[in-house]
Amino acid sequence: MVRDGGGGGGYPRNLPSVGDHVEVDRDMLRDIAKRLQADLDELNGWNNGSLKDLQDNESEWIPENSLGEYNAGRQIASTFTQAYSQIGGTYSQFLGSYQQVITGILQTVNGYQRAEDATAEAANRANIGGQSGGGQTAGGSGGGGGGAW
Repeated sequence: MVRDGGGGGGYPRNLPSVGDHVEVDRDMLRDIAKRLQADLDELNGWNNGSLKDLQDNESEWIPENSLGEYNAGRQIASTFTQAYSQIGGTYSQFLGSYQQVITGILQTVNGYQRAEDATAEAANRANIGGQSGGGQTAGGSGGGGGGAW
């Protein structure tokens, strides 16, 4: 797939290509994840219209006997029960997906932090090796000046 030149069907225009410099603002991502988590916690709470509200008030759904003791009433009550169940399942899946988005953001933050830490550590080892006369530091792989870092 190619970058979108405005006609649709491709990647967004501002998506970086391989080799482009990418900078990640970890603090901003942490703040976004924190705000999303607060929103998710509210959705997971017991509020009017929440999943817990829907599940806890199952007994208050339209009972079959309130619709009359005839086939149409029983069928409507059954339809309502199935609809509530489907809505609850969809809502639950949404909440799970929402949590996965938050987890993905935090994994991105942690991955970039580990990569930056590893780069800084490698640079420090290279700097120390260059100052001590050009050899490998203890524990290096040897072999003519290139170690596996």
